[in-house]
Amino acid sequence: DSQNGAAIISLLFEMRDPRTLPALMKALEWRTEVNEEHAITAARTLAVIDIPEGKKGEVVKKLAEALDRVTGKRPVDNRMRIEFITTLGVLNDKAALETLTKVALRQSEEQNFLINNLAVQQIARLGAPESVPAMIEALYLFDPSNPGNRLTKSAPLALVRIGRPALEPLLKVVKGEDPKALALSKQWIEAIRQRAPQMAETMKPAAEMKKEAARTLGLLGFREAIDPLVALSSDEDKGVALGAAVALVSINREQSDTAKIREVVVKAYNTQEKIQRMQVLRAI
Repeated sequence: DSQNGAAIISLLFEMRDPRTLPALMKALEWRTEVNEEHAITAARTLAVIDIPEGKKGEVVKKLAEALDRVTGKRPVDNRMRIEFITTLGVLNDKAALETLTKVALRQSEEQNFLINNLAVQQIARLGAPESVPAMIEALYLFDPSNPGNRLTKSAPLALVRIGRPALEPLLKVVKGEDPKALALSKQWIEAIRQRAPQMAETMKPAAEMKKEAARTLGLLGFREAIDPLVALSSDEDKGVALGAAVALVSINREQSDTAKIREVVVKAYNTQEKIQRMQVLRAI
């Protein structure tokens, strides 16, 4: 039955006919060591067929239920996660946001951190303002088994995709008004301390928090961030000051802003060490 079912589901994938929707939804009701492959192929199929708008919510709910049931770390578990998450993003329905956010922020040995990254990428597709708090939290998330793995590429891009609704929350982080971001920065440094104590001694939670927020503000590019970044360029932490100066260069500025930004960048060059000056030169 399992082999015949796999053949039928593969055929439905080739057909790509919306009338197969009931069978595909049923295939998502996977059982361990029985029909995981059915669910994987069904998810792939749902990503390529033209689902009626009135049925999208039902499909999203079914995919979310199938994803919630994946708790192991077998190769097939990760394959299911990948297909379910990817299809939830492709469907481009905000009903998937809660499930994707839960996966994106989960720190577990059973879930490979690449899955967190994939979930953030799908959240970016949705571009939903409601996801701003979660994506700011994702900026500071790390892999418990390897703190060097973070979401510092995908999370900023998600915030950029959301756009202006991300501006004020990020400015609050820069001002030190986001306790969750600070707490996560502390946790990250403590995780590093377990592996590299000397490196951790040079790191300060508030400084690490500000660096990521400043870089993301630069990527957002809104002019309202100029004055906060100029103020941040005088921070006592040299890394924070450098990050703010470099971020300023990416802002969509008016001609009247150029002199102010140039002054900050030149000051950064004069006060930074030789290696860090390379970043400033690139910004210039």
